[in-house]
Amino acid sequence: MTKNGGCKLRFHVQHAGTSGWYWAEYSTFVVADETSGYQLTVAGFSGNVHDSFGPYNGDTFKTPDQDVCAAMYAGGFWYGSYCGGPRVNAADHWFDWPQLAVSFDNLMYSQMWLQCAL
Repeated sequence: MTKNGGCKLRFHVQHAGTSGWYWAEYSTFVVADETSGYQLTVAGFSGNVHDSFGPYNGDTFKTPDQDVCAAMYAGGFWYGSYCGGPRVNAADHWFDWPQLAVSFDNLMYSQMWLQCAL
């Protein structure tokens, strides 16, 4: 769906401590095919929270059966070369958007919205 371009991605996240809502949008969002490891192309950040997903541009998708970060967080994502970054589908106390708060487990809720041109 995204590999030919023309898609944007928006995150909505709710902070657990304040119940405040935050968003991050990327005007370019492409996930390549399986042969590339579902390599991520993401750019064009805007939002009312720090750009915590953009630094993972070029990374491949990691799953719990192949990556220590994905196994620790109990959810697949583009984790990069270290276990930081947004963890919007992680389990338990790892559910996090970095730089949103000073501690981990700072999200109550997350949504990812994808919009692609036809």
